[in-house]
Order: sequence, then structure tokens, then C-alpha cells
Amino acid sequence: MQSHYLRQHSLDGLDLHWLYPAQRGSPADDRWKFTPLCKELKEAFKDEAASYSANRLLLTAAVAAKKSSIDASYERDKLGL
Repeated sequence: MQSHYLRQHSLDGLDLHWLYPAQRGSPADDRWKFTPLCKELKEAFKDEAASYSANRLLLTAAVAAKKSSIDASYERDKLGL
């Protein structure tokens, strides 16, 4: 993911839509891939902002709304980042 693409198109960040990791046919280990993805993107955005003296790009995520789906799909305690 190239952050300059986001800036070139005057976007202020990236919104992830991965609604059901480890559910609905998604491999069970996908639950453990979402958190590192978010952390890696956040670090890349921080580094990019520092190197250009710019505001950090935003990282948001659309997730499932049902608590049982959230519990099955995400590491909630680690996603506060």
C-alpha cells in the first residue's frame, strides 16, 4: 500500500472493510491476521507522516456489528492500537 497514492488523490486515510475474518468461509487464522495488518498500516502511516512533516493518515475499519461476530473475528483488546 503506497501512502503517496492516498495523498495524491487528496484522501485523508484508509478504511478497511473486512467484516467477517474467520467466519463465513474465511479461514480460521484470518482472525489473527487482522490485528497485525492494522498495526503495520498504522506504523507505515506514522513513518510516512514523520518523513514528510505531514499529518498522519487516518486508519479506520468497518467491522461486523453483532457482538458474537466481533468476538469470533477480532482481537478487540489489541485493536485500540
